[in-house]
Amino acid sequence: MAFDLAWEDGAPYDLIFMDIMMPGTNGLEAVRWIREREKERGIIGRRETRIVMTTALGDPKTVFEAFYQGGATSYVVKPMPRDVVVEEIRKAGRIG
Repeated sequence: MAFDLAWEDGAPYDLIFMDIMMPGTNGLEAVRWIREREKERGIIGRRETRIVMTTALGDPKTVFEAFYQGGATSYVVKPMPRDVVVEEIRKAGRIG
């Protein structure tokens, strides 16, 4: 997976925007997998990759699953306004 390859190359991801609904797997499963890989590497808390879940689903159950069960850092409902995307990138420390 690209996440592991980035670590092996010494360039781990700072920020991932991930849709909840993806072909082959869903975003919540992918976030759980990423969090497990980080734990294996001793990466916890503020050192974790910032993961922003994106979806057209704004219902409370989906938000709960993304944050409390999935380990997402943030959640954005589509369509994503530009200022919201910029703020998420700012929170990740990628722009000033």
